[in-house]
Amino acid sequence: MPGNSKLGVLVGGGAAMMIGGFYTLWGLGVIPVRGHSGDAPPWIAVCAGVVFAAGGLAATLTTFPGAAARRANSALALVVVLGFAAIAGWIALGPGHHAISSPLMLFGPKTGELGGRIAFGFGALLCALMAALIVHRAIHAETSKT
Repeated sequence: MPGNSKLGVLVGGGAAMMIGGFYTLWGLGVIPVRGHSGDAPPWIAVCAGVVFAAGGLAATLTTFPGAAARRANSALALVVVLGFAAIAGWIALGPGHHAISSPLMLFGPKTGELGGRIAFGFGALLCALMAALIVHRAIHAETSKT
């Protein structure tokens, strides 16, 4: 990683892991935080926490040499894209009303629920395709070694 110090990567990765740990524990009910009506289900917080923690761990692993660190990073990348797919899939297909708006106003001040659900559905499919590619590349890498 040219231009990035190992210390900076470790600090940033550690911060992401701590944030991820907080959201994971909150979603699991270990850290009591009062919810609000209309909040997403707790498993969404767990998914978000795992994504942050896995991303932070992947960042810290980039400071280590060797094939084991690269394999672990591939596994963590799979965890991240599957977490994104699960969150986006819930937004796209989950029950109830989802108030979705576009802060960039690309599609007007209110994207609308249907437009937002379609966009998040597309994102979920894209993440699922990335996960399939990660698995395919991992299988191909292992079979080419033999």
